[in-house]
Amino acid sequence: MFRLTKIVKTLLVINAAVFFLEMLFNGSIIETLPFKIWMTKWFALIPLDGWTVRPGITSDFHIWQLITYQFLHGDFWHIFFNMFMLWMFGTELEQFWGSKKFLRFYLICGVGAGILHILISSALGDIAPAIGASGSVYGLLFGFIMLNPDRRLIVFPIFIPLKAKWIGIGMVVLSVVGGISGNDGIAHFAHIGGGLMGFLLVKLLPSKFGLERNNYGYTPPNSGNVVGNIFNKKEKQNPYSITWETPSQTNNTNYSEPNSYNLKEIYVDGQRISQEMLDTIIDKISQSGYASLTEQEKYILTEVSKQI
Repeated sequence: MFRLTKIVKTLLVINAAVFFLEMLFNGSIIETLPFKIWMTKWFALIPLDGWTVRPGITSDFHIWQLITYQFLHGDFWHIFFNMFMLWMFGTELEQFWGSKKFLRFYLICGVGAGILHILISSALGDIAPAIGASGSVYGLLFGFIMLNPDRRLIVFPIFIPLKAKWIGIGMVVLSVVGGISGNDGIAHFAHIGGGLMGFLLVKLLPSKFGLERNNYGYTPPNSGNVVGNIFNKKEKQNPYSITWETPSQTNNTNYSEPNSYNLKEIYVDGQRISQEMLDTIIDKISQSGYASLTEQEKYILTEVSKQI
């Protein structure tokens, strides 16, 4: 089911609006520069050593560029694939963390991507400015992988379902090779920086950024260590601690339905799952269908149903 969450929708609109303005005013002149070049001069990620726009006109690095470069794109396919990845991975992560935490995660990943890019590009003598949301969406990809390492995805042009963790490793390898080997105009080290920042935020600093828990107050199994999940196969353990209360057989001689138990308490990773929470999930199914549930809601529903 195609669905958009609040911040993902806002980011899509902003990116599309900026790209539309670039196309609309491409023939305009500001400060003796074409509009698109003027936008690049002030809002793209300029190398630390500066960028010569044209003879006699230079542009310098400014701190705000670590944010603004994320909203500029070179052509249609550039913005299309970035926005597709934003929708694909961002909607679920926003549902998982909530809008504020998701936006913070997205922007920080973009900043981390930009910092690594300008440091390495300066060392390699790369003088081209960087644009695009690729670093941010790579952060989303690796945030998604950390939480769903075994989720199967189909990636163009393979069209074979692969586990998310293997896709992530493959994309890192391609980015490293591309960054070292060539001049293809792609900021490969920004991709690596965004993915690395996403990994570090979820792996090492979840409590600092409020990423260790979702709205229901628990972390799904295997969400904390993607490296361990790749190389170690561990037997799945039941995270639930369930206490049942059955009617007294001695005081109730009319009791005849052995399956009529009263559910007293259900715990998920130490967090009590209330009847109200279960009712909310069921109401969501009745209103929008099973596909509208987040992964943790599906997990709760599946595991509780096994015990009832």
